[in-house]
Amino acid sequence: MSNKNISPYLYPGLRISNVVRNEIKRKTKSFRFGLTKEEILRIIAEENSVNVEDILTRSRKKELVNARHTYSSILKRYYGYTYVRIADIMKKDHTTIIHSVDTFRTRYINEEDYRHIAHKIYNRIGIQTF
Repeated sequence: MSNKNISPYLYPGLRISNVVRNEIKRKTKSFRFGLTKEEILRIIAEENSVNVEDILTRSRKKELVNARHTYSSILKRYYGYTYVRIADIMKKDHTTIIHSVDTFRTRYINEEDYRHIAHKIYNRIGIQTF
């Protein structure tokens, strides 16, 4: 039996390599709120009235940009992904993701309509707001 089938959380004394440990952590992060990142992306697309595929394109349409900001912010804040990992998922540079998360936070604080859409998304995902 390989180490990948045995959880160190069930057997605390079990010694496993850091590679396997990191893989277990990565997989458990994805299901912290019971949803995968693909399901979150679908919810964000529905609430912003856009297609899932379009969110990950280079388009600068307002609705798509807002959806990207929301997606990157949720992955960072609630799922604990690094900027680099989010950048890999979204096929962007990590500095773009930093800007996206900061922009989301600023707009969430200052714009009522933006905050309203974010609350609807958070409620559907089942996470707490700021």
